[in-house]
Amino acid sequence: MTLIFRVESAGLRRSAALFCTTRYFFVGYLCVCKQQFRLDMFRLDNILEAWACIYKPMSHDSSTSAKQEDKAFFRVDRFELENEFARSFNLLKKPCLCYTTSIDAQLAKNNPKAVDYTYGFYLCTKQRSSANYMTDDEGAALAKVDLNDMVIDLLAFLFTIRDVAGGKTVPADMPDCIKNIVAELSAEDRNGLRGLRLDDAAWWSTPRYKNGWWIMGVELSGIDPRRLCVVPERYV
Repeated sequence: MTLIFRVESAGLRRSAALFCTTRYFFVGYLCVCKQQFRLDMFRLDNILEAWACIYKPMSHDSSTSAKQEDKAFFRVDRFELENEFARSFNLLKKPCLCYTTSIDAQLAKNNPKAVDYTYGFYLCTKQRSSANYMTDDEGAALAKVDLNDMVIDLLAFLFTIRDVAGGKTVPADMPDCIKNIVAELSAEDRNGLRGLRLDDAAWWSTPRYKNGWWIMGVELSGIDPRRLCVVPERYV
């Protein structure tokens, strides 16, 4: 199988929660927790899935009863491994976004209260002239241009909601569907969005995948504030 990425480095936080406290004392860089409260991890995948739902070319159906062909967003471990997209691409008729749930992280330099994450995902589209895709070089070029346009659209969306999460005024011409997403952002979402280094976003096209599908890898990074706390209940 052809590897379709440069480096598989993704940083999606799954639905894990870290329990910490509002009262603590520092021991070096750590704190010992006295009262429990919950710190939810920033879920970039949820924000990207919300975008896939409102982005017309994808129009992802996120309901649990959705037909496979109506889906356009997938969470995968590593793209080259067995996953839902790989099992379904023959049924799919719309562009898709595949978010890799592998985690790539390290403590932020000079800031032990934050974690530096790298996030990876892939935009996928089928060549328009799928009947003769092996010999249609112009169709292949158009597929890559389409994917590039999708990346630009997605980055514009992320820049906009990041700015609003950071306190900027909501643009008057912002579509209502995006305003609704902004209104539902949690405190963790807003912190995570503010930490995204969108100016450093990178993307690249890859060799043809299968049956006329083309893939474009995207990589983002960001700083997420975290408390590194010792939770007494987790120890014997």
